[in-house]
Amino acid sequence: MGHEPFDELARSLAGSTTRRGALKVLGAGLLGLAAPGLARAGRPGTCGLAGHPCKYDVQCCPGMQCINGTCGGVDSSPGGGGGNGQHNGRGCKSNADCTAPDACTTSVCDQSTRQCVESPVSGCCLSAADCPAPTTTCGTATCTANVCGITPVATGTACNDNGGHFCNGTGQCVQCLSSANCPQAAIGSCQGATCTNGTCGFAPNPSNLPTNCGQCQTGICTGGTPACIPAVDGSPCNGGILGICAGGICF
Repeated sequence: MGHEPFDELARSLAGSTTRRGALKVLGAGLLGLAAPGLARAGRPGTCGLAGHPCKYDVQCCPGMQCINGTCGGVDSSPGGGGGNGQHNGRGCKSNADCTAPDACTTSVCDQSTRQCVESPVSGCCLSAADCPAPTTTCGTATCTANVCGITPVATGTACNDNGGHFCNGTGQCVQCLSSANCPQAAIGSCQGATCTNGTCGFAPNPSNLPTNCGQCQTGICTGGTPACIPAVDGSPCNGGILGICAGGICF
């Protein structure tokens, strides 16, 4: 603004002869100086958008307020965001002025700054991509009702976690699903392969009799331990004169 309006105001004051006249001149002059600024503030296309410095509400676009020297609140002017919830520091007077952009974000009004503050909701998800990857290949990440979870893959799916080989259908990688998946016991060892809770092992198997006993001997299993004992007397054998067993010897 130039000096002419102020010079004109000074001349008018100098020409006034009474206090009342001087006040009238001063009031009219100040109104004339302020009017252009007020007109500009309310003129479409020149109003203050969010974050614009201000002193009065009239300087902000329609639907906004001047809060702590900054235009804020819901901005409904063209290009101003249309109140779509993406606040990112928009001005506010209460929580009702703040809208979270999604279910995994909270937006509240900070009364000390009169600004909307957004914070993530711990453990919340919008899709499986927001969830941590499972530590096993026997599960896949899921997001259900904004909560992360793990869905087991099909039973028998190959895996290699912690020395395992097969997925058990509950999200664990195990050594076996049945004894057939395990190393088999030696023939004649009186032992048999087992699969217990997904872990291979051995247990006594009385049907896995010793096979290395000689003539007139019979293999037996005792508590999982193989042994050879004399065959029943009179059992046939190859050799000797009579070709029969007696006391474990072929006669």
